Parts: sequence; C-alpha cells; structure tokens
Amino acid sequence: MIFSKKVFCKTTLCTTAVLLTACSSKPYAPDPSDPLQGMNRATYSFNQKLDKYALKPAAQAYTFVTPQVARDRVTNFFSNIGEVPTFFNDTLQGNLKLSATALGRFAVNTTIGLLGLFDPASSMGLTKHYNDFGITLAQYGVTTSPYLVLPLIGPSSIRDALALWPNYEYMSLWGYAGEYAEWRNIFFVIDIVNLRASLLSSDDVVQQASLDQYAFIRNAYLQKRASLIKRYTGRDVGPTGQANTDEDPLNGDDLSQALEQQNGGAPPLNATKNNATSKNNTTNTTSAVTPENNSATPPPPVSFRQQSQDPVKQSLAQNELAEMGS
Repeated sequence: MIFSKKVFCKTTLCTTAVLLTACSSKPYAPDPSDPLQGMNRATYSFNQKLDKYALKPAAQAYTFVTPQVARDRVTNFFSNIGEVPTFFNDTLQGNLKLSATALGRFAVNTTIGLLGLFDPASSMGLTKHYNDFGITLAQYGVTTSPYLVLPLIGPSSIRDALALWPNYEYMSLWGYAGEYAEWRNIFFVIDIVNLRASLLSSDDVVQQASLDQYAFIRNAYLQKRASLIKRYTGRDVGPTGQANTDEDPLNGDDLSQALEQQNGGAPPLNATKNNATSKNNTTNTTSAVTPENNSATPPPPVSFRQQSQDPVKQSLAQNELAEMGS
C-alpha cells in the first residue's frame, strides 16, 4: 500500500482540528513553556490510546518473533540512514568537525558495515551523535518555542514541528526515494515499530515516576532539547538557562530534575537512596532505609533508554520519537 503525502497531511490536519476543539474541564497548573496545554493534553490522550491499541501490541509482537541480534541489526541500519540529516545539520551549524564525523560514520558503516547493519565506525573512534533541523533553527535565533504534542509523533515544539518536513524531505534519504515509495513506506513502518520496541522497557519508568505522566514527559523532553541545543549551539534555552553536557540528555539526574519541577521543587520519592544509607550509618535515629523497609524503597531514577552493549543503541538515546522526522 502506498501512502499519499496529501492523504497523510489531510489526516493530520483533520486530527489536529478536532483536537483543537477539545477543551478540558479540569484545571491544570499553568506553565509558560506550554501555553497550548489543553490541546496538548487532548492530543496526548489520543496518542496514548493509539499506542495502547496499535503501536505497543505491534512492538510486543515484533519483539516476540524477532531475536535481539536481528533487532540490533535493524536499529543499526536505521541509525546509519540517520547520519545523513545529521551531517547536513552539522554543516549548516558550522560544526565541521562533527559533520566530518557523521559523514565518516556513514561512509564506513555503509561499506564495511554492510549498509549499516554493523557499526565498525564506533570501533574506529567515530562516535555517534544526533542533530536535526530544529537545532539548526535554534542556532539561527529560533530559541523560544512553545511545547507542542503532535498527533502520532508525540512530544515536540512549534519550532521542531516546522523543522520535521525539511529535515525529512530535503536532508534525509527518504525524501529522494519517490520511485520506491512502496518500499520506503514499508521501511518507515518497520522503523516506527522497531523504535517503539526499544522503548518497551521504559514504560514502567514513566508510569511509576509520576502521577501526571503528561507533565513528566513534557519536562523531560524540554530538558532533552535544551541539552542538545546547548551542546551544539551554545545557546541557553532551558527554564534555568542550563543544560547537561552528558552524552545522554535524559539520564537519571535529568529525570530527577523533571520530577522536582513537576512536584513544585520537592525532591522525588526515589531520590538519594545512598544518602539515606549514609545518614543511617552516622546516626542511630530515624532512617529512610532500614532492613525492614528497604524492599519498599523505590529504586533510584534511571534513564528512559536502558544501557546496552551496543554503542549504536546507546547513542540512539538522543533520538527517540523526535528522530522519526529525519
């Protein structure tokens, strides 16, 4: 089945129009980064239902019938294709060293790595990184942009949503596969299912981390984008003007910060188990961790993306659903 771009655009516009009319009767705490919160929550609810009844079952079935080694090869293949828009955006941002790295990774993995099924470039010191046109727009001044939840795609912003089309149509290989549209669409579906399968292990993290999953995901996404923009452009676009410089912008510390922001500055329930243990060792008074209640203590925050022995899967931590436009 060949998907028409016009049909897709019309479907997306109609869905957005319906969601624009959805007004939530429940008041939510206002957030300056999320002025469209009512519409965004309606879109988020729609996406959750779509994931529950379509994407997640497909990802679970895919995981069940596909061995891990095969899923790793699929992940490597699509990661290699993603090097092309990364190269273009590195170049547009003037990061010539990074653009050379992306081009080198693509050349090595496409040839020696058998069309990207393997990743010999990482063994050669060419480290995987991610870049997109939304970051390029931030480089040239579009630093402030309201949070936006897109139908089917998920967390984004107005800037990043506008960047999806040029990133896909003009900077990726998919935009030049018009003569092979049917194959392109098949690969596109496989990419989505494979990506959703890689996130199955993170479902419990989101569910257990917060009562308001929408706010938790919003804060984590905004921190991730602030970190990437800070890393590549030097611009502070986060709520506090700070961004982590770690390789994974959604590490445990970031998740703790997201929870603290959501809880009004209060530390999350699952923070600093080690601190509680050290306090128990220095004083014999009330302790947060004892042999009796240790099993009930929530685990420390972890990354959305579980650590893997595969360097490509680790580096894909920066890409999640926002990379689907590349």
